[in-house]
Amino acid sequence: MTAQAAPGVWVTLRYRATDAEGELVADETVERLFGYGQLLPAVEQAVDGLRVGGSRNVRLGPEQAFGKRDPSAVLEVERSEFPSDVAPGDRFEAEDADGAPVVLTVLDVDDERIVLDQNHPLAGQRIELTVELLAARVASEAELGAAAAALSRGFSEETGLVSPARLLRGGTRRYVRGPAGSDATTAGRAEGEDTEMMDDPN
Repeated sequence: MTAQAAPGVWVTLRYRATDAEGELVADETVERLFGYGQLLPAVEQAVDGLRVGGSRNVRLGPEQAFGKRDPSAVLEVERSEFPSDVAPGDRFEAEDADGAPVVLTVLDVDDERIVLDQNHPLAGQRIELTVELLAARVASEAELGAAAAALSRGFSEETGLVSPARLLRGGTRRYVRGPAGSDATTAGRAEGEDTEMMDDPN
């Protein structure tokens, strides 16, 4: 059993993330296969060689974390596609063209249209991370093979340690467009109470 982070090692990390204003935005524990594109490159570089029980601080610029704000990610939709009580600052769960989860932040509302922002809530910000290595073990042949196959397809696990959904304080509402060619669109609270959309833990 290995006691430090290295390529081919399955690591358990606890991280605390603060935004540019010093506000805590995440305090989470994640498991990743080290060296296979499952962590942000800057984080992987900082953690490489870290022994179990150790921690390191990492400062990420916008380019290393969630990118710069993309003006093209701001769009307008018809006012009728959202509920009557929608207001600036509201956030809605949705999916992009590839089916990946995104968060839509409402910037402006008038009688005819709504302005939405698809940028990650931390886009354009510097992020400070404190990363602690809780456990480390040599990955199995099956785990290594699956990770290598994923990389060969150009696919890796979520590399960002802070997903948009983890930043949502309070509840979100789900936004679902109707079938193509249909006037049916719904934008309402997720089934049951307001919920946070969480990552798949697997």
